[in-house]
Amino acid sequence: MLNLLFYGTRGRYGEQGSLLKGLVVHQNHTVYKGYLLTARVERDNDSDTAPASGPRFSAMVTVAPADMIQRFAEPYLVPCFAQGKFAESPRDAVHSAIAHGRDIVDALQGVKPL
Repeated sequence: MLNLLFYGTRGRYGEQGSLLKGLVVHQNHTVYKGYLLTARVERDNDSDTAPASGPRFSAMVTVAPADMIQRFAEPYLVPCFAQGKFAESPRDAVHSAIAHGRDIVDALQGVKPL
């Protein structure tokens, strides 16, 4: 998972937030229409299937009402990753998973796609 946590208000580098300077953090948790969507990213470490060009990533998404205990969240496979495809970066995997989670929430609420 791509969680980034900092403890305390002052640390080795001084004031809070100085650790984040120049660092890009990808959002793997979001609330959409009252549901908490969480992307769980996995890196493909299989050297037989991984290309020489670099690492590959896949993700799944969990969907739960935002006010519910998260251990009861429903996990969903992202269709493109379930079909054997991979993302080239964790950011792309998170984006695909969260987008699929939004489609799931829309389907739960009966919203028709445009």
